[in-house]
Amino acid sequence: MNCCITDLTRKEVINLRNGNSLGNIGDVEVNTHTGKLVAIILYPRRMMPSFGRGDEFKICWEDIKVIGEDTVLVDVDSDRFFPLPERKGIFDGLFRH
Repeated sequence: MNCCITDLTRKEVINLRNGNSLGNIGDVEVNTHTGKLVAIILYPRRMMPSFGRGDEFKICWEDIKVIGEDTVLVDVDSDRFFPLPERKGIFDGLFRH
């Protein structure tokens, strides 16, 4: 089965270790020298979307077990998530806390 990146972003990511939903794929990381997919970037589910992307996580390709019709099954330990550096949103610093 072939899959486009836009199709991946519609899929829910499920952790095989505990059955929890980890969120949806928001982006992918590709090695530009080899053209291979290195990792998927997740945006965990939220009640309300935020303007910043502080809660992103990277899951390595080796941890992906199955890419199905609607879901992606991964086998990750919760402490193996690699938080990405927090990005500044366009509204950061606009309002005081």
